[in-house]
Amino acid sequence: MSIQSVVFVAVIFMTFVAFQLFWDGQLITYPMFCWIQMQNEAVFVRVHQSYVKSLGIPTYLPTSLYLLVTFVFLFIHPAEISVAAPIVMNVLNVIGVISTFALLVPLHIHIDRTEKATLADVNRLIAFNSIRFSMVIVNSIIVLYLLVRMLN
Repeated sequence: MSIQSVVFVAVIFMTFVAFQLFWDGQLITYPMFCWIQMQNEAVFVRVHQSYVKSLGIPTYLPTSLYLLVTFVFLFIHPAEISVAAPIVMNVLNVIGVISTFALLVPLHIHIDRTEKATLADVNRLIAFNSIRFSMVIVNSIIVLYLLVRMLN
């Protein structure tokens, strides 16, 4: 197996790992946050603080690997794949990273420091995370398209 094929397989695998991580956040964790916040704001803040502390390696490592292999894909990809796909994927990843650090991280920090969170704050978490989730969905579609093309 060529290095280009190995990188492509890594991109396929890590894209779908990232998809699962963001799926969980967007469709399971954050909606659960809404429900908890509507029941009791103080309980929500404690759950949120615990959630943020637990992210660590189980979230940051696969996400970092996803970003890394997608970046490597710019330079090392099968000859049958135009560089346009890796460029688009990386532009989407940059948008996702910017939205994370410009929108989501400050909101998480605000909730933890003030120990307060309105339903609007939780809805903003969901909205801001949907930006990242959308980027991963598009990248997943690109990867599926590339995979189907490579298999034909």
